[in-house]
Amino acid sequence: MGEVIPFPIIDKQSIAEELTDEISMELITLIERKGLRLDTPDFCYDMAWVVKFLEILVKNQHGIKTQLGEDIKRFKPQDLYEKEQ
Repeated sequence: MGEVIPFPIIDKQSIAEELTDEISMELITLIERKGLRLDTPDFCYDMAWVVKFLEILVKNQHGIKTQLGEDIKRFKPQDLYEKEQ
């Protein structure tokens, strides 16, 4: 028998995490290029929300359910806007 070459098994979770990180870094690079300041506490706080929702988006696309994603799906579009009177 010859040498056994290990075949890395990459699961959906790992792929989703890597893709989320990659998109987040691209977004930060774009934001910096557009002149926004990245060194403020407000930016860090706001960006954390963006990354969290990006994570949900990517995981949903890979068929990975998250609790926050399920909670968000419970809202109907009309719940997000004022109801007409």
